[in-house]
Amino acid sequence: MENANINKVEIIKNIYFYLVSLIGLILIVISIGQLVSLGLKTWVFTSADGDRYMSRPPAIYLEQSYELKTAENLIECSEKCSLTNEQKTALDNWTKDYKYWQENEKDQSKYIKANRQRDAVRGISMLIVGIPLFWLHWRIIRKKNKRN
Repeated sequence: MENANINKVEIIKNIYFYLVSLIGLILIVISIGQLVSLGLKTWVFTSADGDRYMSRPPAIYLEQSYELKTAENLIECSEKCSLTNEQKTALDNWTKDYKYWQENEKDQSKYIKANRQRDAVRGISMLIVGIPLFWLHWRIIRKKNKRN
């Protein structure tokens, strides 16, 4: 009976060590994949993530249909068209958003740089966690296997 309990404990320990080793290995593989992708986007395929940061101007919905083909017409309409107070408020908020979009659209490189740095931090932190996790648990498994 006591021998069966010892075997159950050993089986549970083995499952734990193999499972944690597998998780560490998965972290390593994913982080290396992220870092390789980041390196390729940065130095080889330099325009690969440019489309991801192209944004559209903010949209606005007005209940009545106006002939507003451009943003400039919409901004002019805020003064000329007969709008309700809610529509005027929505148009004012849209105008602020549109001007903010225009200013930030010119310099997308800062967003690309920030996102690349975020990707690098994520990949490196997963490596920092994954390597010791895998290495320590796998070392214990190898020692156990050598004893047996």
